[in-house]
Parts: sequence; C-alpha cells; structure tokens
Amino acid sequence: LVDDWGYADVSFRNPAILSPNFHMLVETGLLLDRHYVFKYCSPSRASFLTGRWPHHAHQWNPPQNAMVGVNINMTLLPAKLKTAGYKTYMVGKWHEGFFDPAYL
Repeated sequence: LVDDWGYADVSFRNPAILSPNFHMLVETGLLLDRHYVFKYCSPSRASFLTGRWPHHAHQWNPPQNAMVGVNINMTLLPAKLKTAGYKTYMVGKWHEGFFDPAYL
C-alpha cells in the first residue's frame, strides 16, 4: 500500500518518473484505480486497515486537531495478516489515534 501519491507520481502513468518496482508490481499484480478517498488521509487509511467505512471506524473527515482515532475494539489488517503467518511493519505516518497510547 502506498498512500498520498498523486495520480501521475509513478512510471506507469508518467514516463518522467522512475519507479521500476512499482511498474513491475502493476504488470504482475492488481492495480486498484477506481476508489474514493476523503479530504484527509486518516479516514481512507482507517477504511483500509479495518475493512469498514470510515464512519464505522470513528473517522469521518474530522477537524485537523480533533482527538479521534480508529476504533480500538476492531481487529486491524496487520493483526489478521500476522495470524496468517505474515510479518508486519509500519513505516511512516499513523494518524489513526496518537493522543492515547492505546491507539499505538
């Protein structure tokens, strides 16, 4: 999953960009190119992590400094992948709740 890229920020849509690994993934994998994202990144990320609409995961384009986070009672995708034997890592932004350690 790559988040917050523009439509033409990859080589398979813009020959001026060099991204051979993503180009290879598109040629050998699945490109999801019809989707809806919200004004802020958190609701879309919450949907991906929970498999639910953002308003079911407590994300709905909240104000920038709002004290909200993904519903901590939900099992997120990384936990499901771990039960299937995958190793998971998180690099980059979280923005799914940072005001309370329970969200981390």
